[in-house]
Amino acid sequence: MSSPPEAPSLWRVALSVPCALASLIEARLEGAAALSIVIESPERRRVEALIGGLPNAQAIAGALKALCREHGVPAPGLTLEEVPALDWVAHVREDSPPVIAGRYFVHGTHLRPRAGTIALAIDAGLAFGTGRHPSTRGCLLALERLAKRMRPRRVLDLGCGSGVLAIAAAKTWRVPVIACDIDPVAVRCTRANARANGVPHLVRALSDEGLRAPRLLKAAPFSLVLANISARPLAALAPALARSLEPGGYAVLSGLLKEQAPGLVSAYRRQGLALESALALEGWTTLVMAKRHQVEAP
Repeated sequence: MSSPPEAPSLWRVALSVPCALASLIEARLEGAAALSIVIESPERRRVEALIGGLPNAQAIAGALKALCREHGVPAPGLTLEEVPALDWVAHVREDSPPVIAGRYFVHGTHLRPRAGTIALAIDAGLAFGTGRHPSTRGCLLALERLAKRMRPRRVLDLGCGSGVLAIAAAKTWRVPVIACDIDPVAVRCTRANARANGVPHLVRALSDEGLRAPRLLKAAPFSLVLANISARPLAALAPALARSLEPGGYAVLSGLLKEQAPGLVSAYRRQGLALESALALEGWTTLVMAKRHQVEAP
């Protein structure tokens, strides 16, 4: 009997760059690697990418030099190291305290929910989202504020990851929520988490390409759209997202570094949405935009 194939090795590429360059690198690597951006100072960001299989360090360094040359900044050094083989899901689960964001209590299934909170049982898994990232916490805090002023009829979680926000919305308002992601792993994870949290009848997880997908067009308009993605796709989605909102509806936009927020506010203002609030957490910003009137299709 042949032995099972070995899992590909995992490598970490890390570099420290100016803020503007971090956004450009994020755009270049989006979808090709698991990416994290850590704030080192007001002017610099540390970018880390996890890549399966031994990456071509020479090609990465060459592409980085070309990008820096194009924008007139010196090329930084980069580090390349293999990540030790671990059961990362088990490792993170053991080392994960609960996350508290307003009324929301996000915890692994190895922990008990806290009385008087909206408990979200989410284990670390293969899909993004355990409530720990500032962008996710910002969205949860935005949901808490919105719960005081609205009761949505229909909610969309666009780029749902593990389904944290979709499940939070379902538990807050007990209304139908569509959770959409292009990654089938995320869709399966969201379905499993919805069952674990007792809301499978409210959360419908779909694998779709975006707001132009027939199933989402049919379900629109939405009272509330949650989109914790990143700045570049959010800007591109502005016209379609604005059309998918009903008048008086809200969009919660996150996954933005602080310096990216003004540009995104402008992009959505051009589509008829007004800035209601901006919540800053650890250098990341969550925007709440309100639609005051109907946006016509082009």
